[in-house]
Amino acid sequence: MVIILFVTTNILNSTFKKPKLDISTQESSYTFNQNVLKLFTLGNRRLVSSVLWTKTLLESDTTHTKTSERSWMYYKFDTISELDPYFFENYLFGGIYLSIIKNDLIGAAALYEKGLIQYPTDYQLLYNTAFNYFYEMNNAAKALEKYMLLKEHPYAKSHFKILPKLILKLKNKERDPKLAFNLLFKSYQLMTKGIVKERTSQSLFFLKAEIDLACLNSGSKACARRDFFGNDYILDNGIYRIKK
Repeated sequence: MVIILFVTTNILNSTFKKPKLDISTQESSYTFNQNVLKLFTLGNRRLVSSVLWTKTLLESDTTHTKTSERSWMYYKFDTISELDPYFFENYLFGGIYLSIIKNDLIGAAALYEKGLIQYPTDYQLLYNTAFNYFYEMNNAAKALEKYMLLKEHPYAKSHFKILPKLILKLKNKERDPKLAFNLLFKSYQLMTKGIVKERTSQSLFFLKAEIDLACLNSGSKACARRDFFGNDYILDNGIYRIKK
């Protein structure tokens, strides 16, 4: 075991560039050859994938990825999936981190889809994949495809009551911020404290503000007057705005 860990550590150290202190990990990381790593890990892929998973989490950052690029974390999560295709947490939590924290929506979608190859009926994977397409990527066609699969899931029939309405909206290509807010808030309530929940609260803040300000500025009286964090909206020259 000591020899295996020693070899594993040397492989990881030689495979990855260590982040420099004056630049982001995004710039200091690079795509490595998965086939070479598979060859050197031989029969210890599960061990190496676990070490690589831990290393990735320890080096994780919150820097947003440019739209045209994939996050350095995506390449590591993808390699973990090649080493151990049945590493469920890699798909589920890796996808969440890429989507919400790194803003690597394409990378998250790719990782989720890869996970669904191994776990095609997993409720949480289907739910997260569909939501990433629906809310983050605004890809109604792909979202509808996944939500139709969720519709047949036994858990969804008793716990996802608004799914039929959501499917109808997607089929009719109707945008519904309230529905998006309800979906995201449902996930938010199940999250534990941390950076993911913090970032999600920001998304909920802007969604609620969009809904409330549209209502207030339409002249309607039946509108919420406080934002997601409990602050009053301000009236500025006859127009309601969020408090800066």
